[in-house]
Amino acid sequence: MQSYIERMAMALAVVGTLAGARYASAQTVWGTYDQPLEGRRFETMRALAHYLDEAAQDALAGTVQARRRGTPADRRYITAVRDFARQAESFHTRMDDYDVSPFEVPDEVDYLAARARRVSQLVRGVGAYQGTYDDWNSVTDTLSRMRRALNGEDVEVPPAHDEYGDYNRDYGYLGRGGTADRGIVTTGRTDTYGGTYSGAALTGARLQQFRDLAHQLDTSASRTLVAAERGAPSDDRARGILADLRHFAEQARNLHDRSDANELAPREIGGIIDHLREDARLADRNMRNARAFSDAWDEWSRTIDVLNRMADLMR
Repeated sequence: MQSYIERMAMALAVVGTLAGARYASAQTVWGTYDQPLEGRRFETMRALAHYLDEAAQDALAGTVQARRRGTPADRRYITAVRDFARQAESFHTRMDDYDVSPFEVPDEVDYLAARARRVSQLVRGVGAYQGTYDDWNSVTDTLSRMRRALNGEDVEVPPAHDEYGDYNRDYGYLGRGGTADRGIVTTGRTDTYGGTYSGAALTGARLQQFRDLAHQLDTSASRTLVAAERGAPSDDRARGILADLRHFAEQARNLHDRSDANELAPREIGGIIDHLREDARLADRNMRNARAFSDAWDEWSRTIDVLNRMADLMR
């Protein structure tokens, strides 16, 4: 017969094993390079990206309509909502292309969630856009569902109203070979600027040139951020732009690290370059419209030039 101490030791060992298993499970985050989205998890995130895009577009439409009805408001409110709607649309597009251009989904979701909270607080603070509050609730709820899904939970996808005509694209089941239905061809990838990325991996001199450009991009983005932080204004709009610059610098650093560590296939990296170019041009426009961070403008122009050279090299 086992002694009381032996029985307690065995019980504690079992409890420890179960707790360790739960801890390990809780630490699994999907949508990373090490743990990519596949199957039903991918379909769920893709459908949630569709719904987020629609909710953000609805919030933008409600804000614009309120302004047209004569609601007094600073232009920065509409600018902030429009910027977020564009970012949600970009995320939707990137999720469509995820199987050929994977990226760190949790980082993007966390960034969008922080951005949504700031914009929602800004809009609610002015008290002029009460008709959009439900839309912002939908935005924040969807981002919460995304985070839970990435943490391994089963979440329900709200029904989209399909104003943009892509319900079947996002809600119908897609096999992993269904890329042709999404405008992606197997011989290359057409980007938003009219170019085509081939499927051949970069080698030799082209690979080294891309790595050099990735280093320049990382350096230029970091210098811009330092200059912006040195003279950062205290208003909400400037703080939002600064948050975008920080996020961009982080993404540039990730691309630099990835270019040094891995073989680079244009079809996989092309989407990342396109995304960075869109964000860089948006940040440039926002800085100049707000007349903020003027000391960083020249360096940011070099950042955009490096991105254009990277895109040209990949074609």
